[in-house]
Amino acid sequence: AIEEVSLSLKGQPLSENFHNEGITLAKKNTNILRKTDGKNIDRIKKEAELSLERLDRIPQNTNEEMNEFIKQYNMNL
Repeated sequence: AIEEVSLSLKGQPLSENFHNEGITLAKKNTNILRKTDGKNIDRIKKEAELSLERLDRIPQNTNEEMNEFIKQYNMNL
């Protein structure tokens, strides 16, 4: 899963809205995780926790501001 995510394009415009794009990607990543033998699962869980903590600190902004934040965040991964 880590390899798959690291190979994905970063900072690209979304083909649909952020929510639907996220659901599609989450389903894809879930399927990849289910196929692994459990290696690195603790690391993946920690990264997920850190991402959720960072998400909680994001101020409520306009769609344009949020899209710019996500673009910059993804480019730094």
